[in-house]
Amino acid sequence: MRILMHDYGGYPFPLELSKMLADKGNEVTHLYSASFHGPKGLLVTAEIADSVKVQAIELGSSMDRWNYLQRRSQEIQHGQQVADYIKKWRPHVVISANTPIEGQKRIFTASKKINCRFIFWLQDIYSVAVEKILAKKMIFLGKTVGSVYRRIEKNILMQSDAIVAITEDFRSTIGHWGVPVEKISIVENWTPLGNIPLFPKNNSWTIKMGLSEKIRFLYSGTLSMKHNPDLLLQLAIHFQQNQDVEIVVISEGRGPDWLKAESEK
Repeated sequence: MRILMHDYGGYPFPLELSKMLADKGNEVTHLYSASFHGPKGLLVTAEIADSVKVQAIELGSSMDRWNYLQRRSQEIQHGQQVADYIKKWRPHVVISANTPIEGQKRIFTASKKINCRFIFWLQDIYSVAVEKILAKKMIFLGKTVGSVYRRIEKNILMQSDAIVAITEDFRSTIGHWGVPVEKISIVENWTPLGNIPLFPKNNSWTIKMGLSEKIRFLYSGTLSMKHNPDLLLQLAIHFQQNQDVEIVVISEGRGPDWLKAESEK
């Protein structure tokens, strides 16, 4: 089969799945956003290039995460570029993950137009996240936009051929929306452990960062406010009196900025 894997974020584990599908004899194209700023996987390696066609979706400028109107326009533009690729390549199956809902709508619509199967890889319930974030700024705006996005998201989920959710919590939420539970499979996110080299705990990087030989909790990756950075703050508070523990966070954006400000109070 021709399988199009679309992973908006460009994370390591969807690429591992693409390679596995290709190794089973399928023709696989893996698309991701080059304009979305975030931690990317090793998207171009000799091993991957032998089996999977990896292609970036370029918008010509970086995604502006804090300008909501511009970001919405860019997300729609991204979705349309993926939709155009689908119409041209005509895959048998589209798997789409980590995609803002208005972009996902265009990808889903293009898939149905060429009569290919569409699998919604549900990494986040987008409408709920949007409503929570916007409600902190303006309650009415958050509820209004959240309601509109919920209708779009529910419609896509209802018509998807299959849904892969990353947690049982999502099954109950979308099941309450009326999405048939028999279409939902639960597959938790994983880490491609083979891509993580092992180094001595004390190395040039730890020396440069001024880290010690203490017990170390290390968080590295995306950390937005929806990921609840307060959990890391509470972890630090719990071990505050333990001089043998240190907690390190490697990230950027509003989540780490909030965490840094709170930890300095």
